[in-house]
Amino acid sequence: MKNQCGMSNGKWGMEPERLRAERALPIQHSAFSIGTGPIRTGLTLVELLITMAIMAIIAAAILGTAAAAIEGAREKRTQTLITKIHTLILERYNSYETRRVEVKAKIISDIDAWVASFVAGSSNPQQAMKEASKARGEMIADARLLGIRELMKKEMPDRVEDILYVPQILAQPPQLAFAYDRRRLQLPATAGLSQAECLYLVVMNATGDGEARTLFAKQDIGDTDDDGAPEFIDGWGNPIGWIRWPAGVTSDLQPRNPDGTRPGETDHDPFDLYRRDSPTVVTPNLGYYPASLRSVYEANMRNRMTRATGANMTHQQAYRLVPLIYSGGPDGESKLQLTGAQNGDNIDPYVANQSESYVDGTQSGAPVLDSVQLTKDNITNHLIEY
Repeated sequence: MKNQCGMSNGKWGMEPERLRAERALPIQHSAFSIGTGPIRTGLTLVELLITMAIMAIIAAAILGTAAAAIEGAREKRTQTLITKIHTLILERYNSYETRRVEVKAKIISDIDAWVASFVAGSSNPQQAMKEASKARGEMIADARLLGIRELMKKEMPDRVEDILYVPQILAQPPQLAFAYDRRRLQLPATAGLSQAECLYLVVMNATGDGEARTLFAKQDIGDTDDDGAPEFIDGWGNPIGWIRWPAGVTSDLQPRNPDGTRPGETDHDPFDLYRRDSPTVVTPNLGYYPASLRSVYEANMRNRMTRATGANMTHQQAYRLVPLIYSGGPDGESKLQLTGAQNGDNIDPYVANQSESYVDGTQSGAPVLDSVQLTKDNITNHLIEY
């Protein structure tokens, strides 16, 4: 049927009533059709657990990365601080190669008195004078070396015993020594001074031409034991310690020869200008030394032995030492020995624990027995590799 315009009602909207009725009927879905029920807005338990697991993995990765970054930052900060201290300490330490040493007048006069007596008692004065002059020069060289070591001990103490040490060779203690002692007396009676506190005193008083304090930030300094004596603090909040004469350390700065010995001949102690601290030194005769020098010389140079008692009295070669500045690392445990502290009068840099065999394992700076693994995380200016 066509409308008035000649167009079919079925095609142009005027559908027959049958078709309109069919469209009005509800659509029938098969059992396999997707329903058009209400939209679901929640999560199932499985979906929630999967989401939480993914979030936990991401969080763990982020936290692990952050923790590693924090540890790396602490280590870097510690290395930077130790490098700064190392530069200041080495500048002062190396200056002793040219420092003037004022030996006690009595020692010099006693040596001269021996020379006069030796020549006067000889049947050949000319030959005696030649021998006596050589012996005099050697004894004065010994006195100078011992005096240098005393000066270093007093001006660069790494333990409270060094501050209390009474010089046996020097004419008088250096002025710095009085400053350290005044600081010690200001502390509580039970405080004392630790290695770390001694390091702080040395850096602030003996280095940087009086400007050392300006080179360190506030977070570099602390007082971990609340005794009034500050220390330098590493990235983990622990004190940074030091050893002035770390004879037991093996490192890139203090290597060994292929046979395990120290390179004393090729890299001798630079403060021993005349190489007097050597096993090859057998002159002058010990009987020539005046009493004011002999006991100190024997105890700290000539009689360096393998054991406190024994037949093998071997004199170890002196070798170059570089002060050790160290942090215990993340665990705060350095596990390094500081020997010789039991003897306040000792000025032998190479002294060993006399109750043990004379090996590097008993010298200052060597790992505590059975604790080598605990030293692996130490951060030092020596870049130690055991």
